[in-house]
Amino acid sequence: LGQLPDGTPLESITTKAKNKNYGTGIVVTCYVQHATPAAFYANVESRSDNDGICDDFTKRDYDVMFGGGLRYFKQYYEKRNKDYNKELAALGYSLHTDLSKLGSIPSEGKVLGLFADGDLPAATSGKRDGYLANATQKALDILTNNAKKNKNKGFVLMVEGSKIDGESHSRNPQGILAETRDFAAAVDVAMNYADTHPGTLVVVTADHETGGMSIPSNKTDFTLPESGISYAFGTSSHTATMVPVYLYGAGADSINGIMENSELSQKLQEILGVKEQKK
Repeated sequence: LGQLPDGTPLESITTKAKNKNYGTGIVVTCYVQHATPAAFYANVESRSDNDGICDDFTKRDYDVMFGGGLRYFKQYYEKRNKDYNKELAALGYSLHTDLSKLGSIPSEGKVLGLFADGDLPAATSGKRDGYLANATQKALDILTNNAKKNKNKGFVLMVEGSKIDGESHSRNPQGILAETRDFAAAVDVAMNYADTHPGTLVVVTADHETGGMSIPSNKTDFTLPESGISYAFGTSSHTATMVPVYLYGAGADSINGIMENSELSQKLQEILGVKEQKK
């Protein structure tokens, strides 16, 4: 997340939301200490500082977090001669590590699901069928029930199809397609929730594009009725290609046009009423 010139840590939208009595949640297919999920709760100098990220997690108060990363919590507490089960329970979390029992996880309270030592398996492995959509639905159930019980204003949930990026780094079209379909199923869950819960805004975007994938014709003769397609990549790294922002539900019309990625966060904070006013 970084900090201001005077050393004051920058706060994420979820931290600000929590301070304003919103519920908060994270659902990912990577380990929860990875760059994107960690950016919503941690403030460390390096994305590789897993101990520092785990330490910052202990200072936050999330309703629900689903992903991988059990190994890093184990290592963090072992270095302090403590048991991760007891310490996470002391923070108020019910810890769940069996992905096959996702559906039976309680739909209220503080819930931490760590379903792999590191990242969850790839979508093409067949070992996490429906995970992202199911985890998104479970997180929405938990956040909705907690909001009623705790009289929250509402909640902020960040869901990431994390491994789309990884498959793009690997320049694997089949993997990209499988991960994108998995993510699309989670988007469907969110949009269905918005349809039945007025006041919900669904935002779909990306932090960057990876791979520079193009889908060229197999033949140069564009007059042919059918010439087939192939896949080509410009790089195995990130690119400067602009990414779309799709919005659905309450407040969707208030965000539009081309913007810097940091502007989106500011606009969402304004909608939530958590943006700090300049003095």
